[in-house]
Formats: sequence, structure tokens, C-alpha cells
Amino acid sequence: MAEHKNLGERFSNDQYLTYNQVAFELKTTLIDDIWRKVIEYREKFTYPLPIRTVDKNRFIVVLTPKITEKINSIERKLNKLLVTYAGFMQNEDYKNEFDVIQAKNIISNIAAVYNVEANENFYQRLVTHNISSLSPSEMILNDYYHALQYLKNNIFAPLDENFISALAGIFNAIEDPNYIYRTQEVKDQSQKALINKLFVAAPVNRIEEMVVDLIDFMQVSSASLFVKFVAIFFYFSYIKPFNYHSEEIALLFAKAYLQRSDLEQIAPILNLEVIHDEYKEKLNEIMLDVKKNNDLTYLINFIADIFLKQIAQFEELMADIKRRMIVEERFQKETPQAPEAFKLEAETTNEVKEEKFEQQTLLLDEDKVEQLVVSPSAPILPQMSNPTYETPTTVVHKQDENVKIETWMDIALPKVPVGLSEDDAQKIETHLREMDPSLSKLEAYFYARHCTIGKYYTISQFKEATGCAYETARTSMDHLANSSYYRKEKFKNKFLYTPIKR
Repeated sequence: MAEHKNLGERFSNDQYLTYNQVAFELKTTLIDDIWRKVIEYREKFTYPLPIRTVDKNRFIVVLTPKITEKINSIERKLNKLLVTYAGFMQNEDYKNEFDVIQAKNIISNIAAVYNVEANENFYQRLVTHNISSLSPSEMILNDYYHALQYLKNNIFAPLDENFISALAGIFNAIEDPNYIYRTQEVKDQSQKALINKLFVAAPVNRIEEMVVDLIDFMQVSSASLFVKFVAIFFYFSYIKPFNYHSEEIALLFAKAYLQRSDLEQIAPILNLEVIHDEYKEKLNEIMLDVKKNNDLTYLINFIADIFLKQIAQFEELMADIKRRMIVEERFQKETPQAPEAFKLEAETTNEVKEEKFEQQTLLLDEDKVEQLVVSPSAPILPQMSNPTYETPTTVVHKQDENVKIETWMDIALPKVPVGLSEDDAQKIETHLREMDPSLSKLEAYFYARHCTIGKYYTISQFKEATGCAYETARTSMDHLANSSYYRKEKFKNKFLYTPIKR
């Protein structure tokens, strides 16, 4: 008897196992007596929830001591994470870098679910809104990202049928303009494998009623934050109100609930989407156990472990970005704007300077030019790893007793002089945007003023010229390189971008 009591606690508190899992653990099918003791132990910690099965039975949650402590730990960690992130996001560069990386982490899970091939460049363009066209397979990724943005931009919208309809509209999941929910029954093979019929989704005539029950539960239940989050995610998935994308909308709707529980800044960007990818098979198995037993605890215990991992991932990413960008800032401060490695060895005598200058000068009236002076501060760049570098040509005109010197350099846009007037630069900027709609306004602005063949530009220059965040500058320069405006080259531990002749 004592042993059975211990087993009841072992399979409910230390672990929370189903009947079949207990049989597997004990390597015997003769566990009816043991299972009764498990149920007896659980009854002391069982709480009914207002949400009900299709057959009108209430779901329950079993809050054993260890499960309760795990839930409390999650809620403490979420509150701590909120405070840490609030401080972290005060630095705009940190925040922008985090947004890009975490968006990729989240959306890549959706890409894996739908077998969409998406490279690094796609995620950068997605987050920086530089996507001009999408393949049919990429639409779901764009839709999911827009749904996350909808959550961020509608924090005060009530969580009702209108909110559900708006999310469904993003995914084009509404098939009838006069009725938002599905009108066909779900045909699932798992029903045929069961002796007793099990509803894996709500019948069409019960969907509206069960959605109302879910909304009421969100408003009146006294369950803890985490329990309600799991219940919302499960019950929405259980109702399956749409033929397509109900699972994605279920998670987004549950995230929206977290937002309204003082977690508005971090709820949308927690990478809980791993549920749909990495844990998909296990999730389906546990959801079925919940439907068979009306016991939500199996799912609570499972998602709790995922939550803890994703909170840790969130913290690690913030720390990594902070560490890395501090190193980059130090490097930028220590590295001169024109690295010595790119300069020719300075000539030590005026004679050498004059000789080198004269070789690059076309004298229109050579016998009238008495002396030319070269500024020693003007650097001359050498040829690097196959760049298209051409020697600048200085044209000297005679104007009475004065000598006028005009410098023209070979640039990606031919016959445009160095030192463009702002009017000329604006014309080129407009031309670029009309010629290539994929360019952002910042990209066209920077390129129009930084397109000299043989020169090398940096991410920091883009950041300073446009006033944008570092991550925006990085993704913009990479986009320009990927679009064949610049060639990207690595020098030591930084990247340089040199224009490609077009």
C-alpha cells in the first residue's frame, strides 16, 4: 500500500504520466491498482476549469506541488525578463539587432512547418520591409510576420471575435464573407482508429458557442497566468475554427492574452513557435492525451519546459547582442576611418609627390602651368582583391593667370563628378528608386552619394549618413551588395563595400 502511494506521487508530482506511460515505465500492463492510487493522489490537487469538451465535460488541471512550483517559476522569470528587456531596449541599436534575429528565429519555425526554403537575405528583407515580391511558398512567412506586427500594434484591442477575425483575415483563412468560421467537418484519420468516438475538433454547429465559452473563460477564470495561456492555446486548437491555420492563430491569440497581462513588450517575440516545429510531433501526441482524459495538466507540464527554455534563449540573445555590439563599438573607435592598410606608403619628398601627381595630370596648356601642389592629406587607395580601381584624372584648365583644377573619378554611374551637388545626388537617388523598387529610401540615398569606383564604404558610414540604427545599416548594405550595387569584402574582422560598375 505504501509503495502504491509512493508510486502515485512519483507519477503525478515527480513526473506527470498517462496510464500507458506508467505501464511502460513499470514494464507491465497490470497497473489498474497502481493507477487508482495515482488518481487518488491527483484528486487532492485537481481543479475544474470552465471550458468544456464537445460532450460538455469540464477540463481539469492538477496542480501538484512540483507543477505549481514550475508554473510560479515561469511567472517570476517572465516578470524578471520584462524588466531586463525594458532596460535593454533603451539602446536602439540593441533593440533593432534583437528584433531582426528573434524574428528570424520565430519565422524560421513556420518555414520549417511548411517546408519553405528561406535564406538569410529573405529574413533581413522581411524585417526591414524591403520585400518587393514573394513566391507563393513565402506568403505564409510574410503573413505570420504581419500577424506578429498586428499583435504589437493592437495591444488595446479587446480579445473578441473581431480580433479573431482580424487574425484570420491576415492568413486568408475566412472562406465565407458572411460567416468567419469553417462550415465543413474535420475528417481526421485518428477518429477511425478509436473504439469510442473522440472529437478531435468541434463540430461546425458548436464552433460559435465554444468560441464564446473561450472568451468568457479568459475574462472570468481565476486560474494563473500560465495555466490560462495554455488553456487558451489548447482550447482554440481544439475548436479548430478554420480549415486552415487554426494552429498558428491559436498561438497568436494566446500570445495576445499574455500581452494584456502586463507582458505586452515580450509576449509577441517569445519564440514559442518552436511548438509548431521542433516539438510538433510530441505536441500532437499530448494534445490527444488531453482530449482523451480531459486533463490539461499533460500539456501544461509539456509547455512549461518549452517556456523555460525559450526564456533562457531570450536572455542569452540579449546578452550576446550586448557583448558583441560593445566589441564592435570599441573596434570602430580604435580603427581610423581610412585604415592604413588601404593607403599607399606616403612619399617622403615633394619631388616624388610632384612626379606622381604629374603622371596623373593631363595638361591642356602644359607650358603655361608653373607649379601644381598636391595636398599631402589626400589618401591614394591601392588595388585590393580585384576591385575595379581606376586612377583619378585631373584636368587643368588655364584661365588667364589662374589655374583651375577639376577632379573627375570613375564611378558606378558614369560621368558623374566626385563631390556631387546635392541636386545631382537627389536626381540619382530618384532615378535609382524608379529603376529598382527593391531599394529602400535610405539605401538609394546612401548609394547616390557613395558610388565611387575604387572606394570602400562601411556599415558605420551608412549609419552616420542616414541616422539609422546599426542593424538597419548592416541589412541595408547587405541588400545593396546582394543587389550587385556593391561587392562585399572582408578586411580583418569587418566588412567593406566597394561599388561595382553598372
